[in-house]
Amino acid sequence: NTLPSCLKNFPTLNTFLLYKNFYFLFYKNPMAKVVSLNRAGKVKGQTPKVEKQEKEKGKTGRAKKRMLYEHRSKGGLFETGKMKMNPQN
Repeated sequence: NTLPSCLKNFPTLNTFLLYKNFYFLFYKNPMAKVVSLNRAGKVKGQTPKVEKQEKEKGKTGRAKKRMLYEHRSKGGLFETGKMKMNPQN
């Protein structure tokens, strides 16, 4: 486990730990290659296409608020004090 030549002059391990991130930012790896673009999108191309399923449209507005209230009151959240009707008060 040897230090790179540019870091051998550092006196302590703490100093090395401080500067090792900078070393790896500017160190040029001789084994690095240019990334080829011919494999771009490989995973997306391999994934089988699945058609979107038709879903029932959700309720909106007053009907949704009513549905939420009925669901929460059925669970007893208002009676136990876990949830209040108007939490801004």
